[in-house]
Amino acid sequence: MNVSANSLQNLAGRYREKLLGSPAMRQLFRRSAGAGSWLTIDIAVQTLLRLLSNFIMVRLLAPEAFGLVAVAFSLVTLLGMMTDVGLSGNVIRSDRGEDPAFLRTVWSTQIIRNTTIFLVVQCLAALLYFNQGSVPAESLYALDITPFFISVAACSILIAGFASTTLLVSLRTLELKRVTLIQITSKVLSLFVMIGAAVLGCGPWSLLIGTIFQTVFITIASHTIIPGVRMGFGFERAAFDEIFSFGKWILLASLCTYLLTQADQVLFGWLFDARTFSLYGVVMIWVRAGTNLIRTIVQKLCLPALSECRRNSPQQLIGVYNRFRLMADLVCGGAFLGFLFLGEFALNLFLPADYEEATKFVPFVAPLFIAPSFGLLKQLLLSEGDSQTHAVGELTGAVLALIGIPLAYVYFGTLPTVFAFVILSLAAVPITLINLRAIHRVSLWGEARILLMAAGGGALYLMTH
Repeated sequence: MNVSANSLQNLAGRYREKLLGSPAMRQLFRRSAGAGSWLTIDIAVQTLLRLLSNFIMVRLLAPEAFGLVAVAFSLVTLLGMMTDVGLSGNVIRSDRGEDPAFLRTVWSTQIIRNTTIFLVVQCLAALLYFNQGSVPAESLYALDITPFFISVAACSILIAGFASTTLLVSLRTLELKRVTLIQITSKVLSLFVMIGAAVLGCGPWSLLIGTIFQTVFITIASHTIIPGVRMGFGFERAAFDEIFSFGKWILLASLCTYLLTQADQVLFGWLFDARTFSLYGVVMIWVRAGTNLIRTIVQKLCLPALSECRRNSPQQLIGVYNRFRLMADLVCGGAFLGFLFLGEFALNLFLPADYEEATKFVPFVAPLFIAPSFGLLKQLLLSEGDSQTHAVGELTGAVLALIGIPLAYVYFGTLPTVFAFVILSLAAVPITLINLRAIHRVSLWGEARILLMAAGGGALYLMTH
């Protein structure tokens, strides 16, 4: 009887370990769940604060102020994308991600990169200042304040360059409580600073003052509140070689990702008439809000977790990936089905009657909700350090989008072109999957699962509409 009871206990233990993984992996999932909770809180609170900020500031400032901010920070963001060498990914995935010499090399590289962006922006602002006479008079770029506004806006990225790598190590170790509290506190305080500056008559400068204050707060907090290696200038050749080897392909991948994700904004704006493009843009505000939320959580949780598993328990890496993938499939599949069947109702509920025609785009853009699930393949690839295949996949997608979208419009018209953009956004998946199957036993059924779910949902939609 005692032997039988022990056998049952052993069998239950083996089954539990097979189902949930080893104790170390269960601990990893618990930490991932905790980090996911803090990340969700951060995104939700910051979104609410952003809406509150917009609600208040539009009553204190002229519309041109927001146009100036958009112009200035779009330039800074573009230059940031063009110089992204994957410092965050390096710290998260590298075996030396908590080594002081490695982190100080990352910090020094970060300062050099951000200082370079700052200086380039100053040159562009000066170029605009001396050539404003050739700018259309009704353009924002023709305003006397614009060159100076762009110049000062670049201070934010200069200051951010001095933020401690403890922020990146917190992502690596999935310890996001302090980071989240710092982010939320900085946002709340910057809102008060913006309101105060606007009340005092600073006009559009109040938006910059608040943004720069937030950057300064986060930078100081990263050195004083988050425990970890204290920063100082340093350069280790081996560390820099590792950073550059991984980062040079991230640079290309970031540029191609930007082109791919913005292809619809650029090409549809050229191909579609103004009303059609505007209606499409309204629908995409909702779609991108949802997909960006899921994508952010996937990127910030899964790369650290998969990288840690690769370092400590490589034999369990695919098992951990499969569990994350199942959860992502359920979330993304649910979001796809929800938007497919309820999107038209929601848009009609929240939008004026004049926008009713926008609902025709819903079934064509709904599949974008499944894309973040395939983003896990990229995280698995990057956890292995293979940024080259990642770059090749993103380059393939960008080239196909730039060629395929105009051709789809010429031969098939508006709605098929929108669907072509959605399909081409997944162009990197086959390349990534082929490469990973050469390294790991990635399940084709696991990768096809969400596609079958989407196909079933699409068939049901066609039968009921």
